[in-house]
Amino acid sequence: MNAPCLGDLGGKSEAGKLTQTANLISLSGYFRNLTSLIEETTLANTRSAKKRNRQDQKRNEHNRAQRSRMKSAIKKVATQTEAAPAAQAYKETAALLDRLASRRIIHPNKAARKKSQLAKQVKKLG
Repeated sequence: MNAPCLGDLGGKSEAGKLTQTANLISLSGYFRNLTSLIEETTLANTRSAKKRNRQDQKRNEHNRAQRSRMKSAIKKVATQTEAAPAAQAYKETAALLDRLASRRIIHPNKAARKKSQLAKQVKKLG
């Protein structure tokens, strides 16, 4: 007997599938708001602990934005179809990866691995 997989929508119509997708998207926003609510209602008692929580939240938001920027840069290189723009995009992305690794936003080995993978893709184009 086949067990239903996570992606199985149980034979619903297209409208049902769209509704379920919309519900999942709204749930992701719900959880994002929930985490910010949890961060605001911490159990810190001392001034220094409250300040540490504020700093952590600010740092978390900044690091999240930096990781998003990294992913966008990687996609920019991966979607290039010509060698010259791909090489230019790779150069910018490699510099960004090195910067994020030096600031420990990502692990240095991850930066090296991504640069190697991207260089391989760029070499294949040209």
